[in-house]
Amino acid sequence: MPITDWNGGNLNKRMERMKDYPVVLYGAGKYGKQAMQNINKYFSFLDVKYYIDDNRVRNQGENIISLQEAIQKFGMDFYILIANYYVKEVLEKIEKAGFDLSKVLFCSELLIDDVNPQCLKEHDKDLKKVYEFLGDYKSKMIYRTMVESRFTKNIDVLCRTCDAIQYFPSDIWKMNDEEVFVDAGAYDGDTIEQFFKETDYKCKYIYAFEPDRTNYEKLKERQYGEHVKIYNAGLYETTKKISFSANKGGSSKIEEDGENKVQVYQFDELELPDKAITFIKMDIEGSELKALEGMKQTIKKYKPKLAICIYHKFEDLWELPLYIKKLVPEYQLYIRNYTSYLDEIVLYAAI
Repeated sequence: MPITDWNGGNLNKRMERMKDYPVVLYGAGKYGKQAMQNINKYFSFLDVKYYIDDNRVRNQGENIISLQEAIQKFGMDFYILIANYYVKEVLEKIEKAGFDLSKVLFCSELLIDDVNPQCLKEHDKDLKKVYEFLGDYKSKMIYRTMVESRFTKNIDVLCRTCDAIQYFPSDIWKMNDEEVFVDAGAYDGDTIEQFFKETDYKCKYIYAFEPDRTNYEKLKERQYGEHVKIYNAGLYETTKKISFSANKGGSSKIEEDGENKVQVYQFDELELPDKAITFIKMDIEGSELKALEGMKQTIKKYKPKLAICIYHKFEDLWELPLYIKKLVPEYQLYIRNYTSYLDEIVLYAAI
């Protein structure tokens, strides 16, 4: 595995150093699982005992413990691999616990999923087509990084292209007080609050879709006015009930083996006070293409501004831009990044 750590040393040698010690991954979420997958694939000699996770409600299991429990079990004679990108916060907690920081490693290489070279070969033309569609150099650099990082494990470009206010890029479009806004994946209303700031609290309508019940209840607590319609439902290609993994905060999502059922709607079929949509934001954990398919007539008719998350699945890198351009060929496409890693990256489309 030709990857190096931040000091330029060989990661394989660092992993070798830990082989005679228990290892604990700090983070049991999606990045913890990705780190474990890469460890099993490339460093199976490591003895990974447990995950540490501060969110014990969301992440439960016999192999998930607290930092204090890990110290009680192993004393100071173990290694911690930070398996998320909240390095500063995690280091503060580890330092506060008095743990030896020389036995703490952060290796971003472990958190980046590999891509089958055959997949890239099959979709080479699609990727190149999207690259040519992108409207500025910044978009092209971010896009290349999203593809190449699966092999190089280098995401330095993202640190240098990170913007501040997600979904409202002032260099791409301007907001106005006549917006009819669709917030797909409204979570607890964080994007709506920013939308109000961008529009000076003036708009025609907001339609907020949030399938997770806990998040939906938080939305209701904000007590928006009559011009904000809140739906405890998701958007999809058809209207139906569908399996859903709930109670995961902003990571709740549609999954085949989800333990819950939620309502999803084909947007084009909905009866709404005003269907002349001007702006669609979408962050729905990998179901973006299905939701776009369910609102294709709306998009073709009204050509709204689009802010669509493009980082949940690798195939989104070509499927989402090409589908959007197919619906409205005159759209100009851009990509902006809001973290120093491969999350919160947004595809924008505007006339």
